[in-house]
Amino acid sequence: MNKRQAPTMNPIDPKKIIIFLTGIFYLVCLFFTLNLNLDEKITSMLPDSDPGVADFKYIIDHVPAAETLYIQIETKTHDLDTLKKAGDAFYGAIGESPFFKEIVYQFSQKSVMNLLDFVSQNKYWLFDETDLKKIDSRLSPEYIQTLLPTIKQKLLDPTGMFSADQLTRDPFGLDEIILSKLAAFQAEASGIHISGSRIISQDETCLLIMASPAFPAVDTRQSAKLFAFLNREKARVTTAFENQIHIGFSGNHVATLDNSATIQADVKKAILVMSAGILVIGFFFFGRFRYVLLIFVPTLVSLTFASALLSFFTHEISAIAIGCGAVLLGITVDFGIHILFSVDTLGTAHTNAIISRLKKPIATGAATTMAAFGCLIFSSLPGQRQMGFFTITGILGAALFAIFVLKYFVLFLPQKPKKPLVSLVKACDFLMDFRKKHFLWISLICLLAFGFSLTGLKNFKFEGDVSALNHLTPETQKDMDKFLATWGGTSPSVVLVEGKTLEQALEKNDELFKLLKGMEDQVDQIASLSDIFPSKAQRKRQYENFQKFLPNQRIDALEKTLAAASLVNKFSMDAFDPFFEDLRAPKTPFTRKDFTPTVLDPLIKSKLIFQKDSVLALTTLNIKDKSKIPDIVSRIKTKLPQARFLDKRHFVDKITILVASQFKRLFLLAAGAMILTLFVFLGRIKLVLITITPVFLSAIMTAGIMGLLGICVNLISILFIIFVFGVGVDFSIFLVHHELNKTPGDSQITAGAVIICAMTTIGAFTCLAFAQHNALYSIGVAGLTGMLASLVLSLALIPFLVEKWSDPK
Repeated sequence: MNKRQAPTMNPIDPKKIIIFLTGIFYLVCLFFTLNLNLDEKITSMLPDSDPGVADFKYIIDHVPAAETLYIQIETKTHDLDTLKKAGDAFYGAIGESPFFKEIVYQFSQKSVMNLLDFVSQNKYWLFDETDLKKIDSRLSPEYIQTLLPTIKQKLLDPTGMFSADQLTRDPFGLDEIILSKLAAFQAEASGIHISGSRIISQDETCLLIMASPAFPAVDTRQSAKLFAFLNREKARVTTAFENQIHIGFSGNHVATLDNSATIQADVKKAILVMSAGILVIGFFFFGRFRYVLLIFVPTLVSLTFASALLSFFTHEISAIAIGCGAVLLGITVDFGIHILFSVDTLGTAHTNAIISRLKKPIATGAATTMAAFGCLIFSSLPGQRQMGFFTITGILGAALFAIFVLKYFVLFLPQKPKKPLVSLVKACDFLMDFRKKHFLWISLICLLAFGFSLTGLKNFKFEGDVSALNHLTPETQKDMDKFLATWGGTSPSVVLVEGKTLEQALEKNDELFKLLKGMEDQVDQIASLSDIFPSKAQRKRQYENFQKFLPNQRIDALEKTLAAASLVNKFSMDAFDPFFEDLRAPKTPFTRKDFTPTVLDPLIKSKLIFQKDSVLALTTLNIKDKSKIPDIVSRIKTKLPQARFLDKRHFVDKITILVASQFKRLFLLAAGAMILTLFVFLGRIKLVLITITPVFLSAIMTAGIMGLLGICVNLISILFIIFVFGVGVDFSIFLVHHELNKTPGDSQITAGAVIICAMTTIGAFTCLAFAQHNALYSIGVAGLTGMLASLVLSLALIPFLVEKWSDPK
């Protein structure tokens, strides 16, 4: 009797398990990556440890003017009536829109009259010591003798009937002393004047509407909806006026939206072109196209892993860091390319031997790149720190995947070698033979190119203007230029003080105003609320000072003097009774609410910023000598430690110095980290020197070429030194490893792989070099120059240096 055999189960192929687990790992990482939001603010690339930068960020984030949308309507016919009608039409279209929480368009005549009434009723609380001196000079008998004939002449004028009440109620012009203090606020926008209660330019060709969106500028999704709405209404109103008007938008919302759209478009384009480039390269230089597709696997897994890991530490990632991440696409494919190009050339049967042979150069290359980019972890710029972390984890993941996991994808479908359309190996064999035969001429050409680039080092400059890193569409740029030219392009210095309550904020603002008034030899055009809305304590002091200055006895004497002069000038004896009745009447302190019906209400709102737990008060001023700013800031912060200060020109100069110091710091850190890592892996000083020679030469050439092209180094393109050290050194590492281990008759597979790797990285930088966004463009040009120089110098010098300098052992 035959025993029935138990069915045997086929063992599961380990390659399938590894591929399946890789897919699960990728999806899990992708899930966590979706928790990251894109930080599109250029301020993420500013240092967060510098007090001046901290003040800049705080002021930009909290001052309402930074969030105001300025709508400028311009007439092409210089017809003021048409301009006003167009303004009315556009305001009527957007006035009730839920996109805005407030819109300033017209100042009613009533609000202007309310201001005059407010000043008339409350001026006694606002006179400071300087004002009292002015008043004192006007109360002298001699002044009164000349004053009354002047008043009489004005009353006899045909327009006198309209000013009679004001002249008899305030013969000494006390109201005018208070109103004159508003001139400092008018200096903030010198191009403005009021016509028909609207804000009109001096040449009466432009009209201004100031709108406060109901959401911050960083909410680009809402901004996109807002400008879709505004552009529809713009087109409708423009058509209604037969294209005789132009409507333009300026402000942080439109600039941030332009930046966001440009960065996203540039990054998508760079990644798309980069990926297409890799496919094209693979189509020509690989025999098996499946290996070209496998090039992307380590990159996809490693970059998704890096993003997922980053999501555990932050919910936002700098858009600039992601833009530079497009370059990482060209870096992380390198390790896979070296393995897959060799497998494609020799066949899958040699996979394990190939990986074993390339394990050391891959580990060395990954370590040096990670060491160079690791320097960014110590940067004072949060965007650079994110990029450093993102790059380190991405490179580590790609290297580990290439060494330990990629072989399972390769061996899943064993294949023999197949000739590619273009044999890059044969081309490299020819190239290296040509290099050997004509090394003298090649060296001379490289020397001449290096010498030529040195002439540009004197023009190698640093750029600190953060606004230069923004990108605006031509239409937006034109609108903003017109806005600045029309309404005043000067940028005053800004000081912000903070208090837990309104009163505390006003008290600190009074302290600041007093301090600034004491520096009038250094500052002018001080626009402070302390002039028109001081704290309760200051109002009380000023009112008490006025009472001491003009007690009842002096009022009685003044009344007699004025009565005698009235008799001489044939005024009725009771003509100036309203003035004296007002002087003697009890005064009630005013509050913030008393400004609400006046034309000053929008100004008060722009100067007082109410937050959840505090109140901010804003003061602007002009500093006559910008070199005195450090001393002025020191004096302000000694008196008011929590005060925030910003002067744009000074800030640009400060960032320029910071960029220069950051460049030197990154250069030394990256160079030191690279050299130390190479010594750990290579173990010999000679080999380290051979490996780094092309890298340092290419870094110097890149700096010189940027100087020749007139491209300044900014906080973004400063990273080119990291790319040259961290990525360019990989070319040298693989070529050195090949030269040390080659045998007679070996093909130039390594050189071919190096060229393909260089093409992918250079392709990534080339995409960024054509980016519209200035930040991505600058690093694209710098990185492209550095990578080209690194590739050419590595191929030209490494074989010669290894042959002449390396130890035969």
